[in-house]
Amino acid sequence: PKGGGGQVSIGAEVHRLRGARDAGWLTEAEYNYELKKVFAAKLDPKGGHMSAPEGKDPQGVIGDFGCPLRHLLKRFPTPNGEWSCNVCSSRLGKGEIVFGCRACDWDGCHRCLDAARESTVELIKGSKCYYLRPDGSLCSSQVLQVDYALQPPSYLVTVDGNARETERARLRAFVPCAYSETSGVASADQAPPAPPS
Repeated sequence: PKGGGGQVSIGAEVHRLRGARDAGWLTEAEYNYELKKVFAAKLDPKGGHMSAPEGKDPQGVIGDFGCPLRHLLKRFPTPNGEWSCNVCSSRLGKGEIVFGCRACDWDGCHRCLDAARESTVELIKGSKCYYLRPDGSLCSSQVLQVDYALQPPSYLVTVDGNARETERARLRAFVPCAYSETSGVASADQAPPAPPS
C-alpha cells in the first residue's frame, strides 16, 4: 500500500519491519533503530527519502552500496550457491561473504563493498595503505610520492622496506573484506589482520 506521492505509508513500513523482526532478520535493537528512522522521516521528510534519527548510522553506508532504504546491513556467509549480488549481479558461491538487508531483500557482495570503499578514498603523499602483491597477499605500505603528470597517476610506495612504483589498482586504503573477520570497516590506520593462507 502506497501513500500519496509514491511514498510508502508509515503503517506499511511498520508492518514490514515487524515482519522482518519476527522472521529473525532484524534484532530488537535493529528493529527499534529502523522504527525510529521511519518516524523521523514522517516528522522531517527530506525529498521523500527517510532520514536517520540523531546519531551515527551504525552501518556507515558508502556511496551507492546499500539497500534502497539505507537500512543497517548484516554481514553473513551465503548458506548456498543460489544468491546473487544486487550491485554486480554475479552469482555467489556457498559461504561467500555478503552484506544484506532482509527487510528489502537486498544483498551486496564483499567485492562491491570493497570497490565502493576504495572509490571514496584518495591516496596522497604520507597515506598509509596496503600493497596487493601478485600472489594476492597484502603488505602494509605508505605512499611516498604521487606523480599526477601521468594518467593514471603513478604511486611510489614502500613495499617490504623498499620503494616501488605502482598504480592505484594495486593499493588498498582498507583491508578488503575477504581478509577481515570484522564487518569490513578496518581503516588503513589499523594493522591488517593476517590474510588467509
